[in-house]
Amino acid sequence: MMYRWRGIFAVAIAVAAIAGIVLLYSNFDPSSTWWMPRCPSKLITGFDCPGCGSQRAIHALLHGDLAGAVRYNFMIFPAMAMVVLLLVAQLGRHRWRAMGRMHNLLNSTPVILTVIVVMIVWWVVRNIFWPV
Repeated sequence: MMYRWRGIFAVAIAVAAIAGIVLLYSNFDPSSTWWMPRCPSKLITGFDCPGCGSQRAIHALLHGDLAGAVRYNFMIFPAMAMVVLLLVAQLGRHRWRAMGRMHNLLNSTPVILTVIVVMIVWWVVRNIFWPV
């Protein structure tokens, strides 16, 4: 019984955090506010990291600007899909056998290495061919 309440509490905290982030990014433009966090990698090296532009892309998505989101960080779409898949697999892995298999697949070494390689390739491509 205690584990059930712990799970409900964790889901409630996650929903509240997501709602807060949506509220924050829908009301404040990260490119025009001084208090939003800046990328330390960009500040130190001058190069965009794989996640640079994600805050602006989320803001653009919340305002229905798909082209702006792609311009700021194209990888926001695959990243969001991966996060949703990981959350669904994590939440359902003990309840449904297929979710357990999906969880094991998503957390397998080949998938993790593929994600790392895609991030490195995106890092190089965006600094050479994708000026923001």
